[in-house]
Amino acid sequence: MPLKYDSLTKEHVRSAIDGRGAPRPPVNLHKWPGEGLCEYHGQEAVERVFAPYPDDVLGASIVQPGVWEAPAGFPTDYRWGWKEKESQEEGKQAGLDSGSFVLESWDDLDAFLDTFPKADNAAIFEDVRRVVAMADGRYVEARAWHNFYERLWGLRGMQNVLTDFYQYPKQLRAVCEALLELVLRFVDGAAEAGADGFGTSNDLGHQTGLMMSPASFREFLKPLHIQVAQACHERGMHYWMHSCGDLTIILEDLIEAGVDCLHPIQYGAMDWKSAARIMDGRMTAWVGVDVQHTLQEETPEGVRAHVRELIDIFHRPGEGRCVVAAGNGITGSTRLENIDAFLDETFRYGLSKEGR
Repeated sequence: MPLKYDSLTKEHVRSAIDGRGAPRPPVNLHKWPGEGLCEYHGQEAVERVFAPYPDDVLGASIVQPGVWEAPAGFPTDYRWGWKEKESQEEGKQAGLDSGSFVLESWDDLDAFLDTFPKADNAAIFEDVRRVVAMADGRYVEARAWHNFYERLWGLRGMQNVLTDFYQYPKQLRAVCEALLELVLRFVDGAAEAGADGFGTSNDLGHQTGLMMSPASFREFLKPLHIQVAQACHERGMHYWMHSCGDLTIILEDLIEAGVDCLHPIQYGAMDWKSAARIMDGRMTAWVGVDVQHTLQEETPEGVRAHVRELIDIFHRPGEGRCVVAAGNGITGSTRLENIDAFLDETFRYGLSKEGR
């Protein structure tokens, strides 16, 4: 199927992120099928809606350690589980944060750190090399999602890590330092493979604020982002970060840390106009359309109006500083005509803002 619009080159995307302008706002994660979308409509139907629209940024996956078992084809020690997982009672179901996490007791810290996974296998970056080879002049973002805060609560459990900030700061800091070393190796490998950007995810917020205090973020997590951003910039890459929730109180911190592109500036959790005023062209808003309500509940014209509002608020004509995305995975029962309206208006209106 022919494309309705031309793709941007990596130079265009870089220019938009760096504040030097582009023919239109780039797109990244705009085709994000969430849970149930393909099952509800059928894989082919969803692909037909996505197909006419270009991908300005190509995502490439960095293989991360498994939880209790290494990914297929990797050495058995490329996993977070430093011991064998205890068997669960047959027929018993448990939630994700109910005691099945890897580092349950700080008494096991030394053993955990002694077996901490290392990113010293070239195969970890094979997908990045593959995507770079077929990118045809487009921008490539190497992704290693679920790191730092998300990884901490994945290892310790959400309730534990929120108290660790206060009760076990020394132990938590030791894990942060080990995570940083691993992520910096991911950055190195992505750069060596030819990526243009490095992306990770840290769901730091809920609908009305941070999951932790701003002081805890600044003490434990902000220094990690500073070092990753610096490493990316030294290697000529941008630092992309996803975090759901209301991050208003730490937007200035993320700008200071050197995060280049922040997703999704969550509609309904954050006030878009206030966020744009704080960012003021100092960070690129990798901003997502609202998948919770607007994309599901509005008419196609209502979706188009929402897209225009997004671009009007965040895109800076002649500078850029806006990348358009879906706010998260597009949910199962979202009407296909609404998805098409979102994608088409993103390109159509984006071009019009630069007089194209």
